[in-house]
Amino acid sequence: MRECHKILKETFLKVIYILLVVRSLLMIYSAGFRKKTIDLKENDMNNFRVKGIEPSKFVRKIKRVLTRSELGKVASFEEDNNQIKITLSQLGKSHIYFDIEQEENSFIAKKTKEKIAFTHGALKKDVEKHLSALIVRLGAEML
Repeated sequence: MRECHKILKETFLKVIYILLVVRSLLMIYSAGFRKKTIDLKENDMNNFRVKGIEPSKFVRKIKRVLTRSELGKVASFEEDNNQIKITLSQLGKSHIYFDIEQEENSFIAKKTKEKIAFTHGALKKDVEKHLSALIVRLGAEML
């Protein structure tokens, strides 16, 4: 009888985990931006340039858009000490860091490192695609 309860408990925990993963996938896919379709290359999330706006204002702009979307439940942006940090948090935490290089009337954000949670590995490309689309939609140019 105890072994039966143990098997049921393990099965229940596996089902809950699968449901959480499916829920995360649905949130990410429903966060797609239907207004503008953008073809992105595989490495497009490495660097981007933004003209005519300071990094802190650009990050505030991204935060405002994220608060109104499903992607905002999973992703957050921060700017501090000439660095932009993207945090993905659901079923683990992942971080993507960009160093900011100021230019005359623009800035370039260059990816310096990333720490991807094991549970996010399979979703990384899709999430980066949505984040890249958001960044481009708000005026950035992928390099």
